[in-house]
Amino acid sequence: MAEVTRFLVRRGPDMALIGVSIAVVAWLVTALLYTGADGEPYPAGNHTVSERGEGGVSELGGVFKLGLGTGGLGVAGWMAGQAG
Repeated sequence: MAEVTRFLVRRGPDMALIGVSIAVVAWLVTALLYTGADGEPYPAGNHTVSERGEGGVSELGGVFKLGLGTGGLGVAGWMAGQAG
């Protein structure tokens, strides 16, 4: 257990940086390539973030969900390292 804690303390910030970077890339890619149900682009004022993850509306919903999930795991690794 001590080895895992040392790993998370040492590599936690790297995990968070990589995770957040993946989430931001997924956010940008899905925002740029998003086409709404009526064929409109994604301006932040007209659509909520959750529409990009919706299966019936966004073709890249899986990419968006995977990016946010991966980003969350990276941040969780950093938080675990901070707690240890």
